[in-house]
Amino acid sequence: MNNALQPPPPFRFDDSVSNVTSGNITREWSKWKNSFKIYMKAIKLDKETPDVQVNVLLHVAGEKCQEIFEQFNEQFRTAEDLLIKFDGYFGGKKNLTIERHKFFGRNQQDCESMEQYISELNNRRLRGILPRAPTFLQPKIIDKNKIIKSLRKRQNYYITEGSDISPTKNYR
Repeated sequence: MNNALQPPPPFRFDDSVSNVTSGNITREWSKWKNSFKIYMKAIKLDKETPDVQVNVLLHVAGEKCQEIFEQFNEQFRTAEDLLIKFDGYFGGKKNLTIERHKFFGRNQQDCESMEQYISELNNRRLRGILPRAPTFLQPKIIDKNKIIKSLRKRQNYYITEGSDISPTKNYR
């Protein structure tokens, strides 16, 4: 193993609630992991035994990661297996309340078709780990349809093709 190359610094993180829910830990972990993978290739760590790979990873990652590793109570074949486990630990922690607020606060844009709007809501739903689509999408679409129906009743409004609402002459 070539020791001339300096390893990345130990992974440091603040596990406060605000840092966890903002996604900072996930971003910082991703950056650190990429640095470690570059280091791993540069020193040809993949040529070493699995035990050496895991121990080098734990040494470079630092004390906090070693404490987390002890909580896993598992055996890991390679450093890559352990990195995947750390991905699960440091990734995907989201504030469900904030994600729901973002979801329900999203309104259809003027230049956006209904299909684009629904697709964007689905993407937000998946990012926010919200339940199945009908539960959350139906109320938003139904509310939109109520607006369209009420506008149909008004004079001088006509629902054009593509569900765009525009003030025009009523040609019925």
